[in-house]
Amino acid sequence: MTQEPPADRPAIPPSEFQQAIAAELGKADDVSRPGPDTSTIDATPPAPAFDPTALTIDGLTSAWQAAFYLLGGLLAWLRITPDPEPVYAVGRRRAKELARPSYPIYEYFTREYLAMNPDNSLHVAAGATGLNAVGIVPDLIDAVMGARRKATSKTAQGQSTPVPGVTT
Repeated sequence: MTQEPPADRPAIPPSEFQQAIAAELGKADDVSRPGPDTSTIDATPPAPAFDPTALTIDGLTSAWQAAFYLLGGLLAWLRITPDPEPVYAVGRRRAKELARPSYPIYEYFTREYLAMNPDNSLHVAAGATGLNAVGIVPDLIDAVMGARRKATSKTAQGQSTPVPGVTT
């Protein structure tokens, strides 16, 4: 089995080669095909889908505060503490202190990611919204715990008051 030598092809000048590629990609100036009038196109790029001002320190603070709520709930579930409220209070008080040093890093890497992946601005917006929404979790936990305490106190009150006509 013998291998045939490659066919002799005439050399293509680089300019013709570039024009052929441009034509294939649709970038060539084709007079027969109508195109947009470049003199009326605005040079400003479209607005990004994500506003970098959404990267707030409050969002990062919310994430830190939610960690204290998870810790308090876990400690109560494991019966290490009878009441998770003191752990929640520490989270409300100290979360902003924890967020401050990490915020510049969070902001820097988010902006770097967007510079490298501008098409993923929707993902970053969802992440920033999630961090801001995490701040709702402690409020929900407080509301549920308050409702449970209220229900428990009403039940305890109902059992401690004697029912008229019943003797024990």
